[in-house]
Amino acid sequence: MGDSSQPDDVARIAKNGDTSMNWKVFALAMLACFATTVANAQDGPQNINVVTIKINPGGQAAFEAFMTKYREAVEKNEDDRTWLVSTNAIGPVTQYTISSLMPSFAALDNPPNPIASMIQAFGEEEAMAISASLQGIVAETNGRAWIARPDLSRPIESDDTPVGVTVIFIDINPGAASVFETYGKQLVEASNKMDDGNWAMATGAPGAPSDYLVTIPIFKWADLDTPQGMPLRERMIAAFGERNGAKMYAQGVASIENITTSLLRTRPDLSRPPPE
Repeated sequence: MGDSSQPDDVARIAKNGDTSMNWKVFALAMLACFATTVANAQDGPQNINVVTIKINPGGQAAFEAFMTKYREAVEKNEDDRTWLVSTNAIGPVTQYTISSLMPSFAALDNPPNPIASMIQAFGEEEAMAISASLQGIVAETNGRAWIARPDLSRPIESDDTPVGVTVIFIDINPGAASVFETYGKQLVEASNKMDDGNWAMATGAPGAPSDYLVTIPIFKWADLDTPQGMPLRERMIAAFGERNGAKMYAQGVASIENITTSLLRTRPDLSRPPPE
């Protein structure tokens, strides 16, 4: 999923001073396409369902053909289901992340059924043939729910679609969630004061928060070659003064147990984003 990093690496990863985050294009990626679309997340809590599918070597073409037919079926059925797809950005494509919004967890009572959608759209014989094409292709499937946290985010509207997304998983020390969230809100305040940095954050769900997900959109891969914006510690000091800013930063970093990062490539060709 990515290399393990030290807490201070967030300063390097989450700066992106002139990169725009668009909750509408939250390519959700959030774990990829967790890349992403957290449409209307600022209007209230949004649950984000993320399914990660690992593909056996050589299965990329068959899986992408399946996803293309599924999207065709949903559109033919005039279904309102939407989703965003992303893949690993480096190396052969072996993993797909499919992210979708849930107004509430009640949506899990009626989960998506791709085969049923295809039967409705194409008839049983064709749907079964499409389904059979996946045999031996999928190696592993994992699902996870997250809750979008606009109060811990600093998105900026953008009409551009990200080509990729940096995904940062943050594990919090036991009992330190409140400390981390205080730091997160202070970081938003500091970034607003300095007009520096854009990101979207989500909290693990359900249950008490112990892990967080940060997504930073990438609009040009070349942006990764040149670090932009102020490191987080410097940003906090510039906003709150040497003593207070350094203390806030130190307390925030101390609440973090581990950070893991991943680079994802957005796949608009396999996605069905929410309407504007």
